[in-house]
Amino acid sequence: DDATSAVDPSVEQAILGGLRDASSGTTVLVVAYRMATILLADEVVYVEEGRVVDHGSHAELLGRCAGYERLVTAYAREAAEREAIAADEEFDDDLRLGDHGRGPAEEVSR
Repeated sequence: DDATSAVDPSVEQAILGGLRDASSGTTVLVVAYRMATILLADEVVYVEEGRVVDHGSHAELLGRCAGYERLVTAYAREAAEREAIAADEEFDDDLRLGDHGRGPAEEVSR
């Protein structure tokens, strides 16, 4: 996960796709906390305070492991907040640059 923590989502997907392709037919152990990485796994081992709490597919764990469900929910909430902040920052940038919804060819009449 640390290898992809500083890259944008499209680069992260390319890296994870390469990992998936390169590891086809082999067993790979990945320690991860990022959902994009976790979702690639056939088997997820959920660990809390240093002990294995449960294991199974992502869907199986969502249905039976409260700790895993809390983790996924918190991750989704955080992702939504990041998207909202990014949208606000983009809007603020547009305001600072004077883009008030006019198209590139439109001018303001005075």
